[in-house]
Amino acid sequence: MTNVRALTITGLIVAAATYVICAAFVALAPEAASTLGTYITHIDLTKVGRTVTWGGAFIGFVSTTAFVGIVCGASASIYNRLARG
Repeated sequence: MTNVRALTITGLIVAAATYVICAAFVALAPEAASTLGTYITHIDLTKVGRTVTWGGAFIGFVSTTAFVGIVCGASASIYNRLARG
């Protein structure tokens, strides 16, 4: 059986760390971040101008971290149900 709480907390920590690293990359090297985003998504993001605010970064941090936590918790719960049965 998978420990749902442990997997959820692990997902939250990894998502939070990843978000902070990504946000720092965007803040410190916005052109490089746009170019990398273009390679990842296959959409030209270099021409999309967007101002990042502290409020927007905070909302993104909370929503992304919460979403990953929910996905991890749900995945562990579903796994436990399927493994039992």
